[in-house]
Amino acid sequence: MKKENIFTFLLLFLIFAGFLIFLYFAQGKITGFVMWTGQLGVEGKDTYLRGSSPDENDGVNTLLTVGKNGGDGEKRNHGLIEFNFSDIPVNSTINSAILYLTMNSSTGQVIDIHRFTRSWDEGTGIDAITNNGATWNNATGTLAWTTAGGDF
Repeated sequence: MKKENIFTFLLLFLIFAGFLIFLYFAQGKITGFVMWTGQLGVEGKDTYLRGSSPDENDGVNTLLTVGKNGGDGEKRNHGLIEFNFSDIPVNSTINSAILYLTMNSSTGQVIDIHRFTRSWDEGTGIDAITNNGATWNNATGTLAWTTAGGDF
């Protein structure tokens, strides 16, 4: 499977997850019409946590991987995306939203979406120990997750 296909799927999947989380917290609190567009890294943040490299950060990696890697046995990857909706005025109403996700996998993996319950830092790494962002072991450079792999 091509890395580009995995990245596309994961990106769309995580965008959808973030949007669902947003809708969950915005229940009835937003009124009016607002159109919002943004890019990851500009309006939000993203990274992924690798069970096979638990101390490495991928905050500026162009890939966002979720699921299980073939060569890593049961080691998992957890993708994280956070959206910044601060430009949406208070008391706005969202009448509808659409997010399309595409999965490109020949392994038949089932991917679950969860809301992370702890804040995290994106970091500046690409497969590197940076001590400034989320890893399998830490939510930030210095604060550990309650459970390795993230709190959700």
